[in-house]
Amino acid sequence: MKKKPKIFVIIVTYKGMRWYDKCFTSLRESTMPVQTVVVDNTPGEDDAKYIKENYPEIHIIKTDENLGFGKANNLGMRYALDHGCDYVFLLNQDAWIETNTLGELVRIAEKYPEYGLLGSNKSTEEK
Repeated sequence: MKKKPKIFVIIVTYKGMRWYDKCFTSLRESTMPVQTVVVDNTPGEDDAKYIKENYPEIHIIKTDENLGFGKANNLGMRYALDHGCDYVFLLNQDAWIETNTLGELVRIAEKYPEYGLLGSNKSTEEK
């Protein structure tokens, strides 16, 4: 039997409290188990405290300054690589996934191993 891949989801946060519940809950409901890493660029401790209290499964990397999106994602990806990830999924703090999003991406990645990078973009806006 094939083992489930080790998927790390990296989320860079900055004053994103209004989006956390929708974003983090969607990861909890994923059909593929994930390990979530939040790189918190928000000044102060309120956001990190909220995440720790409500989402204890999330690993938080608290920065002392706003490192920006790219540098913060690099910190999260370094953590994932150091902890044996098979896949890394970058997710914005104001976004969420469908329950099968990561399963579909893994299925495609395994079917086409020559692809080095995959993404998902589905608008849920009503037209």
